[in-house]
Amino acid sequence: ECYSFATRVHEIMHAIGFFHHHNRPDRDEYLRINWDNISDVHKNDFKKLSAYKVKILAPFDYKSVMLYGPREFGKQGYQIVLSPHKISVVLKRL
Repeated sequence: ECYSFATRVHEIMHAIGFFHHHNRPDRDEYLRINWDNISDVHKNDFKKLSAYKVKILAPFDYKSVMLYGPREFGKQGYQIVLSPHKISVVLKRL
């Protein structure tokens, strides 16, 4: 299977120690997690990391390759899981 450039970069970032952007300790300032829309087997993928366990190196980036798309792991594949607090922001992967 051929993965997109963004997916390959995402996986390389994991390999060198980066975590998902939506797991940041401060993510609730930027994102709304719609827990009811997440498939049960993936709810752990959306838990916040403890602030004492991670070092935040950059401001929150809505277009980060380390941020899941708005419907990833949603029930039936179409439910909105992540939504920005600012209406003007569009969640879009590269």
